[in-house]
Amino acid sequence: MNNSVKKFFLTSILFFLSVFLFSINNAFFNWIVFVPVLFLVKVCDFKFVFLWGGLYGFFSYFFYVFWLSNLNFLYLILVCFLYFILWAFLFLCLKFFFEKSQIFIHLKIFLFLCIFEFLKTKGFLGFSFGLISHSQYTNLFLIQISDIFGIWAVDFLMIYSSVLIFKILEDFIKISGSFSVKLKNSFLINRFSSCVFIFLLVFFYSYGIIKVFIQEEEKSSCEKIKIAAIQNNVDPWEDDIRGFSNQIEKLKNLSRKCIEENPDVKIIVWPETAVIPSIEKNYFSDFPSKRKEIIENLLLFIDSMPSSFVIGNYNAQKNLKDYNSVYFFTPKENVLPPSRECYSKIHLVPFSEYFPEYLKIWPFTHIFPEENLWEKGSEYKVFSLGDFKFSTPVCFEDNFSSDLIKFVRNGARCFINLSNDSWAKSKRCQVQHLQAAVFRSVENKIYSVRSTSSGETCFISSVGKIYLRSPSFEENYIQGEVYYSEKQNSMYTLFGDFLPYSIIFCFVICMIFSFIAYFRKIK
Repeated sequence: MNNSVKKFFLTSILFFLSVFLFSINNAFFNWIVFVPVLFLVKVCDFKFVFLWGGLYGFFSYFFYVFWLSNLNFLYLILVCFLYFILWAFLFLCLKFFFEKSQIFIHLKIFLFLCIFEFLKTKGFLGFSFGLISHSQYTNLFLIQISDIFGIWAVDFLMIYSSVLIFKILEDFIKISGSFSVKLKNSFLINRFSSCVFIFLLVFFYSYGIIKVFIQEEEKSSCEKIKIAAIQNNVDPWEDDIRGFSNQIEKLKNLSRKCIEENPDVKIIVWPETAVIPSIEKNYFSDFPSKRKEIIENLLLFIDSMPSSFVIGNYNAQKNLKDYNSVYFFTPKENVLPPSRECYSKIHLVPFSEYFPEYLKIWPFTHIFPEENLWEKGSEYKVFSLGDFKFSTPVCFEDNFSSDLIKFVRNGARCFINLSNDSWAKSKRCQVQHLQAAVFRSVENKIYSVRSTSSGETCFISSVGKIYLRSPSFEENYIQGEVYYSEKQNSMYTLFGDFLPYSIIFCFVICMIFSFIAYFRKIK
């Protein structure tokens, strides 16, 4: 077997291992997920590194978010193609560091991977599914550091782990001698970096243990309110008027049952777009219709209940603009006539819910019909029931840290998320969504309630503990107490993403020193 065949065989093994580790999203293996990636970049030829990177990005996300195919196979291919481009560029940059930039190589690799993880969640095409830190959502003590630095502290520590292990293995391969000698010397070479990692890990866990204990102690001084979240388990593709009516009747029956069994529930939450006929448009319409009848009966039902309702609605306006909205109704106050005060989803899903004017050209307009799109909302709305203030991020929105801190800065002391992931028909999709939601509670030190159409309907404490959870793909409701306080602002809420921007600054400084050293060398 000649060297080129051996190299291709090694590269292929590293490629398949890299894709496998990323796609399984395992809490343990995500600490080393970039190790085979870095070896893959190092061993492959410069002229092929772009292709290997693109293929890695494509197939990693193909398996990670394969559930997108249940919505539209083209959406899955589009996401995979996007990550083909992004990872091809990343591999090219990493290869440049290995071959052309000999100063601070591993530091630059670490910083660049951190920046990549951060920037891939930004902009119109921002997509936070696939952050390696999401796998740690049940590791309560580790993730508490997120209330200072956001999710990025955990994410960057895990990247550091991969780069450190890669460097140790790289040195192990280079060093000659017996196995024990190679192992000892490779650790000695990296003793400072290893000590930094151990210190950070111990610090994160110590902080987390102390914080969880303090938060539990502080519950006694907090106010509390009882909330119920409905999970109606509907078919998302049922789009006729009879189906709409049946869905609402199912939600009403679950709500009645909840109130009968739990008369002290103050708020009942229905999922995203649980009510398809537009509440405002049909109620205020001058023309009789089946949709108007459905909405009038719904509002009469709500007005007769002892609890307030948070309801997701397909909010079609007379100006032909449609919104994915949330209404908050309090009986005898703003139900008849319905309040025009609502929250409309701001961070819309690229292509399936929104795309900008400059992309409204063929072939995009052919692939993504405009009748399926929403208009963006404009206000980070905070609702109130007495002194309980909450906001209602819709579905995909709770994936984005920088969006949700705006609700908290406006006064929200609880997130009530309304989601509909039933179209994916995938437990994996719903858990991936839940993983992100856990971090939003920790970052802002507030509780979250999730009402979903098929899962994961749950209650999340301010330390990220999922303390109530409904089985997936079942008609059900869960109810529980939510604690809140006016004193809950975290450092992350106040200062936002200062850690990733600091990382970007450090990378720029590092590159400046590298260029200075390079030009001095060639002189």
